[in-house]
Amino acid sequence: MAASFQCNRTDNGAELVLVDRGLFSRKVVARADWDRAPPALSPAIRFLCRLQDEGRARPSGEGVMLGTEALTEVPSGLAPALGLPPLAKLSVTLQFKSRVDTPEGEIRVSWSDTTSRRVM
Repeated sequence: MAASFQCNRTDNGAELVLVDRGLFSRKVVARADWDRAPPALSPAIRFLCRLQDEGRARPSGEGVMLGTEALTEVPSGLAPALGLPPLAKLSVTLQFKSRVDTPEGEIRVSWSDTTSRRVM
């Protein structure tokens, strides 16, 4: 089986399905058959099963639906195996104007990448 996870974005998170890819075919693997997936996917499958057991993921068709909160908890080492994009390496800078406990107080937030280029 040459399987890999595919991540389908939704309004509230993402649906993860296991897809078996052949030379000219693509077939979604039923959740009941995930135990036959390549050994390299075992940690990712165990993680998804644990999230389901904890009630933080739910079955969805032949995949698993993860909300945005559960997606933020995916370990960076498992993200590629689950078909998720790599984590962005960002830094945040906070600037304070006046006192934050007063009406005129402000907190300014700016995000930058590893080259100190502003992204937001």
